[in-house]
Amino acid sequence: MKKLILLTAAACFACVTNAGAQKLSSTTSTTTTTAKDSWIASSTGNWVGKDNMWYRLNKTDKTIQMSQNGTDWKTVSTGVWQEKSGKWIKIKTDKVMVSSDASSWAELPAWTWEGYDGKWYRFDSSWNLMVKK
Repeated sequence: MKKLILLTAAACFACVTNAGAQKLSSTTSTTTTTAKDSWIASSTGNWVGKDNMWYRLNKTDKTIQMSQNGTDWKTVSTGVWQEKSGKWIKIKTDKVMVSSDASSWAELPAWTWEGYDGKWYRFDSSWNLMVKK
């Protein structure tokens, strides 16, 4: 009888321990997934466009600037840059716009695009450049 009680107690302990480990594991996975899909502010404010050209936004007048070396910047006269899939992007009337032919424009969904470096970028409501972590 004592052996039966001890075996039952051991089985209950094993079940409780295993359930706790599964709960801890699923909690950790959820936290990791959430962090992976988060956006962080860009430390440089720059993104990579076609031909390894670097771009940045002048938040004062919403003009786009470009640089080949990250040091010498000039304003892009057309105000457009190309994202990884070949679509054109520009800022017009405080909105981020996209076009596949550079003539018909629509607002870019979630103001999000993929740079030539494979990173995802977007502007937040204060025009800060965000990068997907």
